[in-house]
Amino acid sequence: MMVMMMMMMMMKMMTMMMKMMMMMVVVVVVVVVVVVLCEVVVGVGVVVVVVVVVVVMVVVVVVGGWLGWR
Repeated sequence: MMVMMMMMMMMKMMTMMMKMMMMMVVVVVVVVVVVVLCEVVVGVGVVVVVVVVVVVMVVVVVVGGWLGWR
C-alpha cells in the first residue's frame, strides 16, 4: 500500500514539474519574441523598459502558478 502511495506522489510531482517546465518554455519564447520585435521597431531604450516589465510579469506569473499548483 505504501509503495502505491509513493508511486502516486512521484507521478504527481512529475506532472507538476512538466507543467512548470512547459510554463517556463512558453514564457521564455514570448520574452524572446517581444524583445526581438521591440529591437526591430524601436531603439534600445524602450527594449530595456519592456524587458524589465516582462521579467516582473514572468516572476508574478511563475510564483502565482507555483502557489496555485501547491
